Amino acid sequence: MANNEENIKLVQYLDGELNDRDAADLESQLAADSSLRNELENLRLAKMAVQSYGLKKQVASVHNQMMLKLNTEKESIRLRPMIRTFLSVAASVLIILFSVGFYEYAGISGESIYKDSFQPYRAGQTREAGINTASTVEKAFVSNQPKQVINEFEKITTPSEKEYFYAGQSFLNTSQPKKAIRCFNSIISNPSSTLFKEESEYYLAMSYLKNRQASKAYPLFNLIYKNKDHLFNERVSIWFLYRVKFASWKSS
Repeated sequence: MANNEENIKLVQYLDGELNDRDAADLESQLAADSSLRNELENLRLAKMAVQSYGLKKQVASVHNQMMLKLNTEKESIRLRPMIRTFLSVAASVLIILFSVGFYEYAGISGESIYKDSFQPYRAGQTREAGINTASTVEKAFVSNQPKQVINEFEKITTPSEKEYFYAGQSFLNTSQPKKAIRCFNSIISNPSSTLFKEESEYYLAMSYLKNRQASKAYPLFNLIYKNKDHLFNERVSIWFLYRVKFASWKSS
């Protein structure tokens, strides 16, 4: 079985995310390694199964239809071949899912990952520690008053980087991920932003998860995972990255 790094490359290969050189290198490995080819095929099939979204729903739907038709003996006899075919197909799909460890994530979504992983930001916990400002937005944030943060932020015509960041946090904490996304993007897109750049990358990705946009969250988390010096690198494990990828497949 492929190791974690190889699995990530296989997933990226399936999604067309590898550059030409890396793709060519991987194809050479695939040509020489039958077990790696099998792993790729398992991932390909699992992706199809995950994208079909709803193995459980499909099983329940077919089961209900069968039960309705099985009310008469005549219908029961007629449906026996159909039942055998259905069970065979369902078993094959389950084997594929189990073989790559995906079955327990049949109900995975960006929002469920967010709920499992989100840790609220605390003022002063990273690089702005020691910086003293009289901003009403910051005062409200330090006092843990997200609604007041938003009220004060919306009065400002030209928010600072810090005010955008605290407002983004407050929008996220009050279940307004679309507004949080705009705030964090304002920081990331500004080339002069330095204070909250990495914090904004991480919480923008979390905002995308909350907003059911796992496909937009994945590239950001992938960058954080690859950058060992990133402030939030330790929060993005290889398995966390897998889960986000699975969720992006389901939403595509």
